Amino acid sequence: MDDQQLQHRLGAYHRWKTALTRTVEGYQVWLEEHGLGNADTDRRLRDAIDTLRADKLTIAFVAEFSRGKTELINAIFFAEHGRRLLPSDAGSTTKCPTELFYDDVEQTAYLRLLPIETRATDAPLRALKQDRAAWTQFPLDPADPEQMLTSLSEVVRTKRLPLAEAQKLGFYADVRVNAPNTLVEIPFWRHALISYPHPLLKQGLNLLDTPGLNALGSEPELTLHTLAAAQVVLFVLAADTGVTRSDLEMWKEHVLPGREGHGKALAVALNKIDTLWDELRDRGQVESVIERQRRDVSEVLGIPVDHVFPVSAQKALLGKVKRDFALLRDARLGALEDYLSDEILRDRQRILRESLRRDIGQMIDNSREVVEHRLRDDAAQLAELRQAGERNSGVLQQLHKRIEADRAEYLSALQAYQQAKVALGVDMRALLDLLDLQSLDHVLDMTRGDLSGRWTTPGLVRGMGQCLADLRALMHRVEDAVSHANSNLAKAYQQLHKQPILPKLAAPEMDVRGRCSELLRLSDRGETYRKSARAAMTEQSLVVKRFFDTLVAEMRHVIERMRQEVEAWDDYRLEPIASELRRQRAVLAQRVDTFKKLGHTRSNVRHRLEELRGSVTEGQTQVMSLRRMRELLDLNVPFEVVHSSERPSAPMNVTPAQTAGQGASGQNQA
Repeated sequence: MDDQQLQHRLGAYHRWKTALTRTVEGYQVWLEEHGLGNADTDRRLRDAIDTLRADKLTIAFVAEFSRGKTELINAIFFAEHGRRLLPSDAGSTTKCPTELFYDDVEQTAYLRLLPIETRATDAPLRALKQDRAAWTQFPLDPADPEQMLTSLSEVVRTKRLPLAEAQKLGFYADVRVNAPNTLVEIPFWRHALISYPHPLLKQGLNLLDTPGLNALGSEPELTLHTLAAAQVVLFVLAADTGVTRSDLEMWKEHVLPGREGHGKALAVALNKIDTLWDELRDRGQVESVIERQRRDVSEVLGIPVDHVFPVSAQKALLGKVKRDFALLRDARLGALEDYLSDEILRDRQRILRESLRRDIGQMIDNSREVVEHRLRDDAAQLAELRQAGERNSGVLQQLHKRIEADRAEYLSALQAYQQAKVALGVDMRALLDLLDLQSLDHVLDMTRGDLSGRWTTPGLVRGMGQCLADLRALMHRVEDAVSHANSNLAKAYQQLHKQPILPKLAAPEMDVRGRCSELLRLSDRGETYRKSARAAMTEQSLVVKRFFDTLVAEMRHVIERMRQEVEAWDDYRLEPIASELRRQRAVLAQRVDTFKKLGHTRSNVRHRLEELRGSVTEGQTQVMSLRRMRELLDLNVPFEVVHSSERPSAPMNVTPAQTAGQGASGQNQA
């Protein structure tokens, strides 16, 4: 498979999202047209539309230096240029984290670079991304490859500083020397953003190219936020070395924690298999060596063997550029590309569809229940007026009794709603008290001061552990409080359903599992970090600063988002009932007005009959429209799949050793 086929699949995925977006937008318009919308439903629908539009497939390439990950990015995504887009020559490895995407707001190509000196400030990377003035920008001209290469070479630029200055920026913090003026090499830039109009990037693909272990260790926000947000992490190893000690450290501390569930896929590219090609071995022997390395990697890292993909990025790039299908076959890139385009996109689609079916689907179901309830009311009124049209005093008296009975039912339902609102308010106050940010900040400040006063590494480790334990305990209390509140809300809706005047609406539950999983993942990261040799060897004030400025700040951000979502839920959870009560009050007022007019002229009765007939017909149309919306939301039509059988075939009489000879002009690249 080449990037054209990956582009085809991403394009189909993009079209599927566009169709879903139009369905949600259509429902939003429908609510406005029929007077069933409100501020809360509108906000939830806007959030869903924004989620669909902003959805990106982010693939993070993680590796220690000289494993060939940048070359792998070139081979998978940019081979059509006929040359390397990103610098990956020997000795030109990525020095700063690099994000590749397409800026669909500015719609232009550029390279933005963040000076390494910003590490000395307290501003997090997430905030600096919003500050254009903090970045140095270079224009990129996609039509001029030489200009592109010259500009992009900035991402591998370095500088030399005295060790003491480098340590202030977070480098070499574990080095103990008596010569602070010793010059050391550090990256010139802290972070790189590349906007480029590649078709894959324009369709929502984002790429993250991370540098080695030292950079991840000194930039915790990369691990805690940027890397954690990626849907796919591709860990790149070298086939000739297997899993080295630094590879394993990176895997355990930065890659593995928090990747379970929620569509967070994890795979390994066992790169540089061309180094195992040997003219003294036949194809079967070479394959045996590669498979043995593959099984060893699977066992050491503890992942399924079918998630380990042997490849040669350099030979794959060469094969694509020269259209040498034999070389491309032996480079074995196709299986990895199929995994990225088939499995990952399909899983991402499933997560989005299930989320929309749960949230927006419930809203559509409630709207249909309201419309069907209204349809039954209109049909009953129509029958009443047909009888009353005879102007029979007995019928009019019976109609009056029905109106009074319905008024009593409305008042009973209103009282039940108000009682439920008061009772449920107790749950909400308890939940919001748990998520009180001022109290949380007070506790964190006290913990920061306590940790700063601990002068031994064991004391710091214990203090950090207690802080994480306290945050985990808070998370569990919040989960229990939300479960209790959801249970009471469901019971309240069941009681309200006993009111004849109210439709049977689904209670909108609060779901904090995603946020709690984020907190648990961050807590796991913190535990891994505080127990690592890196934390034990780092100067203590840096440990405290790094711990609080990244990990705890990220956890506080998640809790803040959780509180905002709980507050929004508090505004919405009884709104479906309140909205229906408002409608019922308007219906009753209209029925009373119609009843008063019945005794005056027969034309009033005929006019009202025509209105009700039209309302019944309109109601039937609305029900059909809502059913169609729900069907479109539930439709399980996967994005189009280009089968691997469509990949260009290669002659079978070419051995790896021979293809290695064909590609001799391109040596093993970083």
